[in-house]
Amino acid sequence: LSTLNERLQELEKLEKELEESTRQMQEEKDALKQKENELSEKNEQLKREIEQSLSQIDELLGGLELSAQALEQIELMKAQLLQTEKKIEELLYQIEQVNAQYLKIKKRYDALDIEYAQLYEKFGDFEVEEDEEEEEEEEGEGKASGEEGS
Repeated sequence: LSTLNERLQELEKLEKELEESTRQMQEEKDALKQKENELSEKNEQLKREIEQSLSQIDELLGGLELSAQALEQIELMKAQLLQTEKKIEELLYQIEQVNAQYLKIKKRYDALDIEYAQLYEKFGDFEVEEDEEEEEEEEGEGKASGEEGS
């Protein structure tokens, strides 16, 4: 019966640890999601700015008669702006992937942490039992030595 009670207490403790771990993971997930949303908003803003810049460049091209060399430079700038936009999208995708991977690793780490705590407790209980057995043996030897001396 006492073993059953101990096991129930262990299970309750594990349940509390899992609930706390889940709560912490949800907080971290929410924080990561918030960062992701902020980055998405910044990305959208950058996209709008790039579109505005491209539109302004097109207007300038139409309004000015430029030399072929200046025209090439402007076209190169447009291409670089578009490449930058693509790179930003790639980086946001990578951030999403890293966030998802982090959450998976965090779950695994929490599971290992709980398992380690269980093993530590069991090992601690084992050490206590060994210490008690050693003390009993020492007391038994002390009594036997005392009886021989009498």
